[in-house]
Amino acid sequence: MKTKQTVGKNAQNVGSKAVDKKVVAKNDSSVDVEPCYIDETLKLIESEDVRKKFRAPERTLQEEDYAELIFKAPIPLEQKLPLLKLIMDQSRLDDDESRFEYDPAALIRQINATLKGRYNAPDGTVFRVIFRITESYTTMSEEQRIRHEWREKYCSTFDAAVEYIKHRKSNPDENGMYTKEEGSDCDDVYYIDKLLPLEYKSKVFLRWFLNSDGDILYFDYPAFDKSLNTENHSVLLSSCGYELPYKAGDIVIADCRPFADVKRVVVLDDDPYCLCMFINEDGNVDVGDLESNEFVRNPRKNYVHMLYRAKLYDGELTEAETPLGVVSNAVKANPELGYDIYKYVQRFRGQDELSRSFGLKHNGVLWPQLKKAFGV
Repeated sequence: MKTKQTVGKNAQNVGSKAVDKKVVAKNDSSVDVEPCYIDETLKLIESEDVRKKFRAPERTLQEEDYAELIFKAPIPLEQKLPLLKLIMDQSRLDDDESRFEYDPAALIRQINATLKGRYNAPDGTVFRVIFRITESYTTMSEEQRIRHEWREKYCSTFDAAVEYIKHRKSNPDENGMYTKEEGSDCDDVYYIDKLLPLEYKSKVFLRWFLNSDGDILYFDYPAFDKSLNTENHSVLLSSCGYELPYKAGDIVIADCRPFADVKRVVVLDDDPYCLCMFINEDGNVDVGDLESNEFVRNPRKNYVHMLYRAKLYDGELTEAETPLGVVSNAVKANPELGYDIYKYVQRFRGQDELSRSFGLKHNGVLWPQLKKAFGV
């Protein structure tokens, strides 16, 4: 069995060997150059800012780190398989599932099993599609608001469930059920649950997470006590040294599609977790952190970490995003202000200890209130 230290050296050696083969290829067009799994994996990090952190000379990643990046990337399962196999081939790893959690061989087996699970179902199995609809409504004060609700559709086969998802994409306004929020560009997330017959005593045996094109991005086994934790994104932070490429006052694009709409957030401090401010669904100022995707207000799990696609934003802001620009300039001029704003909003949204003791919780802070409190 290889130790983790040996594995780390393997990863470095593979990278250098792949480069040598590329150099030879320049002089000999007949050489068939196999892609390096390190380069191919880092391509999955669309954010150039974050990818540079991974390529820093002092960063030594191991096979399990690359396997985790592949497994958690927002790409179809069928595209993850060849990348994981590339790690196995180039690292000369043994098929040893007990080595570490994100073992490439174990992940390959799990992905193959979940893909086969689409069709090896006993009679009476039902496939339930769960999807989000976005509706506009008018409040008592005549203000327009957006609400998100979840609907279900039952199908007899997995393929029928996927066809229903594709049908919704091509007919978004069917029956007046679906109204897209203005300015929203979320590639909707869908869940397909494999519901076995009652005699199996398993409410949800297998769950797939898909985009609106019907591609399976992730999966889970809710019937089992332990499954791979795809929501813990420590690899993205630890592998870039907990030094995110953003500073206090930066406005960053937070893209977690298909699990949430694209947002713009203001970084409030230089902490490794990157505290941030954003505008929530009620139009109020709210706070969270980039490390745990706290700017996402989705009642279900969010599997895509914003660091896969994060980038600085220097374009125009919408009228609703006016607070972001004002706070950005204020925090750049006085970096200590960012943490004070974070604690203030936390207190008024009921996240401080005193508010929790009284059971108080509010959805963000009104912008005029924040402006008055800090004189921005």
